[in-house]
Amino acid sequence: MAQNGKNGTNGKKIPEKRLLEFIKEQRTIEEIASAFKLDNLDNAAKIPKLLPKEIDGHQLVEFRNQNGEKVYLYYQSNLTPGKVEKKIWTPKFNKEDTSVIMVSFPDDLDWREIRMAQLAESHIGTPQFDEKGFKDYIQWINRNPCVFVLLNGAILGMPPAGDRELKEYLVHKSQEMLIKYLLPIAHKVLWAHQGCTEERMEKFLGFDPLEQVCRSLQIPYFKRPVNAEIVWKKHHYSFFCIHGATNARKRGAILNAVHQLLESLDSIDFIIMSHPRAGYADYVSRMKIIMERFDIQFEPQHLILTPGFYIYEGSPEERKSGTIYPHGSTACILYADGRKGLTQ
Repeated sequence: MAQNGKNGTNGKKIPEKRLLEFIKEQRTIEEIASAFKLDNLDNAAKIPKLLPKEIDGHQLVEFRNQNGEKVYLYYQSNLTPGKVEKKIWTPKFNKEDTSVIMVSFPDDLDWREIRMAQLAESHIGTPQFDEKGFKDYIQWINRNPCVFVLLNGAILGMPPAGDRELKEYLVHKSQEMLIKYLLPIAHKVLWAHQGCTEERMEKFLGFDPLEQVCRSLQIPYFKRPVNAEIVWKKHHYSFFCIHGATNARKRGAILNAVHQLLESLDSIDFIIMSHPRAGYADYVSRMKIIMERFDIQFEPQHLILTPGFYIYEGSPEERKSGTIYPHGSTACILYADGRKGLTQ
């Protein structure tokens, strides 16, 4: 029970159940005072001390809303999802290098190919989040058994300026939204890694919200660029995934960011970067001499700058006459005979 001395209705205590139901939405002191007949100035000033810090697993949150009004809210952060489906793949981690993962698929899968899609640059929780496009793509992944996915950063968007408590509340809401989206396909997400928005949120909130979501959904998570290998039917397919940080605007300069990785990544099949949202996919032939057979072999390295699920209208880019970014994702194709390719 919430204690209010003789200041409540007829001098009685305010039932906690009533408080919880009323303050499950943002309420100002004036609204609380009016609802519980504490609306003289002296009684209203005591309200913050009268509200229990916790009721039935709900924490009291106090912050200023976007109109600058101080509001109170009982909020239960629930990052416990429903049941995650069983994975058909097996991860193996390098004990010494925290950026390395190997994923093995069963050889008896009767598929012509496996497709690896990417989800990145979604900015969930902001007005620029393309919710329809994101949900449609999730449904496509879910409908197709041979399609799997990786999360390549900036999945969650930065909360607007305001109190720390408001930012934390909005981030928790975005986390819950993301869990709802990913739960049907969590068993198909091979790995995820931190993007620029998650890194910035970790610095001012003290936790990485995407890492928490992945932990609850049993998704391998990395804070460094990911070096990965997929093994299927005794074929090996290598990946290097980095979120990136280039702020280049011209297309040539944007492409330089991913092409520069070729200098240090000599034998990686798929090089994937997300930050520029350029929607670029191509391959570069690399010559390899097979001395045992006195043969020259050309092997492709596939370069991907992922699109995103980001709405241009109303964005900072639109206001500055900036780039209109492509939507969606590019899938890597791993053929059962060892060949590799890209969707366009």
